[in-house]
Amino acid sequence: MSHAARPEVIDDPRLGQTMSHYRVLRLLGRGGMGMVYEAEDLRLGRHVALKLLLDSESGSSKALMRFQQEARAISTVFGSGN
Repeated sequence: MSHAARPEVIDDPRLGQTMSHYRVLRLLGRGGMGMVYEAEDLRLGRHVALKLLLDSESGSSKALMRFQQEARAISTVFGSGN
C-alpha cells in the first residue's frame, strides 16, 4: 500500500505575518542559506517568492554575497518587474 506524500506541517510564526509590503502565505522550501515563502505583494497584488536568510547566515558576508548574486541571477531570468 502506498501513501501519498503529505506536505510537511510546521509551526512557523512567519506565516500570515506582514513584512514590509509582503504578506507571508506558505513555506515553499528551505535550504542551507534560508527559507523560501510564497508571499503576496500587497502593493502590486501579485504572488512572489520571498527568500529569507537563516539567522545563522544573516551576519555572514559570504552568505550575503551569495544571496545578492542569486537575486541578480534570478532577476535576469524573470525580469525586474518593471
